[in-house]
Amino acid sequence: MRQFQDLKIAVAGTGYVGLSIATLLAQHHQVTAVDVIPEKVDKINSRISPIQDEYIEKYLADTTLLPYVGTPGPEGSPSLVATLDGVSAYKDADFVVIAAPTNYDPVKNYFDTSHVEEVIDLVLEVNPEAVMVIKSTIPVGYTRGLYVKYAERFRQCPHMQDGRRRALRLLFSPEFLRESKALYDNLYPRRIIVGYPKMMSDEYAEENGYHFYGLTASDGEGINHWRDITGAEYPFYITDGTTLQTIIRSNPGMLLLKNGTLIRKWSHNDLPSADQINGRLEKLEIGHPDNDTTPKKAARIVVWFILPLALLIIADRLWAWTKWVKEKETSNKLYQLINKKKMRKKIVAGNWKMNMN
Repeated sequence: MRQFQDLKIAVAGTGYVGLSIATLLAQHHQVTAVDVIPEKVDKINSRISPIQDEYIEKYLADTTLLPYVGTPGPEGSPSLVATLDGVSAYKDADFVVIAAPTNYDPVKNYFDTSHVEEVIDLVLEVNPEAVMVIKSTIPVGYTRGLYVKYAERFRQCPHMQDGRRRALRLLFSPEFLRESKALYDNLYPRRIIVGYPKMMSDEYAEENGYHFYGLTASDGEGINHWRDITGAEYPFYITDGTTLQTIIRSNPGMLLLKNGTLIRKWSHNDLPSADQINGRLEKLEIGHPDNDTTPKKAARIVVWFILPLALLIIADRLWAWTKWVKEKETSNKLYQLINKKKMRKKIVAGNWKMNMN
């Protein structure tokens, strides 16, 4: 990585988040802003803001604040250049700030993170050494899920040309910006948060006197790869894969054992967060068995599944019985009507015979 003053930064996306960050960083670094809309790229390179933001408009127009916009300045000089070519922008970048749109669907309760992963895939393809920082709005646990996803993918990829294993260098830094005041909020932030996925580690275990081990069915290469991408320093032990899958279905997952008794277990999607492990396990809720006992589980099954099914069966039988009764009544009425007609014919015939006599 270059010296701080020589860092090259690429920003994916030129909305409120992306353009404000690009404008901010371009005061001290060479910044390339990437977008897929030619009109936005042309405007930025012409010192015209494609979005309404007083400070962005001011900074783009002022050559003393941003001397070089649209074209790179002398070697090492801060500049802001917009481009449609993501490959060239990411290929030479030390950092890639991802501010791609993640539209939220309230009906499906779903964030469309496809554009974020498109950028990540392209960066890994052209510049796997770059550090990526997600600024887009993403769902809880998304970054951790990416680490797991790409760890599995890297296991099947060949090593890099220098023999090193591939690793995902990904951070998440949420933004707290207001539309039309995004650059102002970046210039005068109330808080800056940068996070990275971290499981309950050997550091926490050591500080509190617990033992932390890694159990795996992988070979030495797989263990080393895991250490590379997570920084794990705890000891590993080889375990039968079937046994591990029987104990915990998640890969990876975590178990909490005490005196050979399983206290709790977590999948990689619901690992305890840092604020949940802020003390000794004996004093925390997660350090004790779940109160969800077998009788409670059985009661839930009865209430939510068996009871509704029984009610449905009873309602179905009642409906069928009611239908049968109605059909019976209808057939009885028809039978009575036919009998009445026959009796009437007999009575008429009897009267006719009596008259004849």
